[in-house]
Amino acid sequence: MFKRTKTMKFASLDYSEETLRIITMFLRDFDMAVSQQLIRRSISLSNGHLSSDTLHWMKILDEKFGRKFEGSVEAVIKSYTKDFDFPTTVQVLEAYLSYFLKDLSTSYENPASQDQKIEEEETKPKQTLTLKQVIDAHDSYNLLNFTSTHTKERRTLYGRTLFHSILAVRDRLLCTGYCDTWSARYAESWVEKSHEFLRDDLASQAAKHAVSEGGEPFVHKVLVEIVDSVCRDVVYHTRMGKRFDESNKIIQKLLAGVKDRLNTIKIPPLKIQELIELVVRENFIGLQKYVSDFIEEIFNDILLLVEKVVQHADVDNSYLPDQESPRPFLHKYGHDALLRLSAGFFSEAKDLNRTFHDFMEVSLPGRNSQWTNHYKTPIKLDEWLLAAPVKNLQVDAEVDLGDVKIVPSDKCPNIVTEYFSKISGVDKVGWNPLDEPVWVFVQRIFADSNDSERAKTYGRRKIEETLNSILVLIDNRSLYDYHLGHHTYAANTKTSATTLFNGIGSGSVKFPVDLTGDKFPVGTPWGDYLRKTTVMDSAISNRVRRAFDILASARRYEFPDQRFLRYLTCLESLLKEEHDSRKYGWLDRATLIMAGPNIPEAGYTYGQARVWLRNDFDIYLRLRDSLLQGRGNGSADRVIERIESIVVDCLINVYASLNDPDFNELDQLILWFALTRPEDDVIGGVSI
Repeated sequence: MFKRTKTMKFASLDYSEETLRIITMFLRDFDMAVSQQLIRRSISLSNGHLSSDTLHWMKILDEKFGRKFEGSVEAVIKSYTKDFDFPTTVQVLEAYLSYFLKDLSTSYENPASQDQKIEEEETKPKQTLTLKQVIDAHDSYNLLNFTSTHTKERRTLYGRTLFHSILAVRDRLLCTGYCDTWSARYAESWVEKSHEFLRDDLASQAAKHAVSEGGEPFVHKVLVEIVDSVCRDVVYHTRMGKRFDESNKIIQKLLAGVKDRLNTIKIPPLKIQELIELVVRENFIGLQKYVSDFIEEIFNDILLLVEKVVQHADVDNSYLPDQESPRPFLHKYGHDALLRLSAGFFSEAKDLNRTFHDFMEVSLPGRNSQWTNHYKTPIKLDEWLLAAPVKNLQVDAEVDLGDVKIVPSDKCPNIVTEYFSKISGVDKVGWNPLDEPVWVFVQRIFADSNDSERAKTYGRRKIEETLNSILVLIDNRSLYDYHLGHHTYAANTKTSATTLFNGIGSGSVKFPVDLTGDKFPVGTPWGDYLRKTTVMDSAISNRVRRAFDILASARRYEFPDQRFLRYLTCLESLLKEEHDSRKYGWLDRATLIMAGPNIPEAGYTYGQARVWLRNDFDIYLRLRDSLLQGRGNGSADRVIERIESIVVDCLINVYASLNDPDFNELDQLILWFALTRPEDDVIGGVSI
């Protein structure tokens, strides 16, 4: 149903595990409250932009989210959302919904217990029917007989779980063409940044209470902890380039020496008083800068302390501290101070969830709320410039095509002066246009001020569209070709921020194919199987080989919409049969192979999962039509991982069945999936 991922869950040095758990739940509830207001705003502004089907699902999701907040918190969220126009509302809503999908399909594991944890994918043991047993028990079968689930009453759709309801709304929004402003990566980072700001708002309120209660002794204690943390980081930095088992004992010895000498670093009372004043004035951004500046002031004293510890410990001089390397990380200690000031208050709170609600009522309406300032103006479009080299293209003079200019390298300095003279960041990335014979410059690219990924994609796409038009107009026999180079420079004309992208040229290979070690195909089970299937000559084996070829070619495309279209072509090539009476019988087959338990949410059956997935495929067909018509090119990056996962899993399932002597027709395998996963069997794990 969705690409399930795993990630490590690490404990915080400042917050207890229980505090982190409650914060996580609070953030999820807050995101639901924000999404709910965005849904209602979208509906009120729809005015024909949203289909009746999309509006229906949005209302269902609104009900599923429920009411998480009341009073002033809900009112403040609503007051900020009401100023959004329709495109902004839909883009921000899509970002939140996509984040929900990733979060709900990710299992978080504690690295300390990872080896001991065994995850159960299903609540019931799998049936072990062989393909022959299935065929013998069903002499006559038809694809329509075991895909009848898809023609059941539409009310079956309404039983979707929270995850599947979010997915239904998100995918329908992608078809509107209003989710192209942000790249998928930037949309995710924007939501993560909103979480960071909300946590900091909570921590700021807690810090204010903690400082009020603890006074100067408490603040002094926190600053000592920060100094200790800096000393430890400096010591650990000396381990760089050394084996862990050789250096660990020495590092522990040095840390003990640092602890004994820590009191030699004096913290002036004036620093403590000024820090308290910042907290009282609720200037928490100033507080973080103040702490970072203070660490910068005493950093040389810290280096001297560690140096004396190393000399006293009589160890190798290679453990002497580096004078420069740790300095770029000094800014993080200001944020550490905020967390440490708040940690004690959180750990002693009797009802932490209620405390968070109370803090939000104070923080959100205030001018110092980082979350509020982040959320008020989510989209800030700036004009970007882009430059990319082109291989196998010859020009002897500048070709001016409006927003696109094709320029030989000897003419580049003039273009650089004209378009990039005010972009100071270009100098920092070491750009030398003479390194390539031909460059293409693109202007009037509009993307968010911090979304260089989207600017790069739009710009390179515009280059390809322009050059492809030229190629066909001057050479309709395809005797010539070009390809974009590996380097791209994207520059924001307003902020002068410049990003260098490497290795994303079309046709480039990121890593060499590795057939060593456990990937060596000779004498291994997978290699033996590959050898058998390679020499097979049947309709199904030829189809599988063709699908592998299409899949590999899809992965070579640079742009997500190109890969999306190619993945659907691969799936159709693999699963379509000439005798299909249904237009999209190949999607029915994919549904029966794929619908299953990879989302840890309880309360649904295989039959329901099949209905939902088949309905999702209908949305992807709509998205395919939209892409083929040149609309919504930026939306495909949201679904590309899911589509690729579906295609790969379907292909591997068919491929793995080739060596079964009873496997003669594709629908035999489909029937096996239909019968070994009965429609009424319950799947899913836990309630969310």
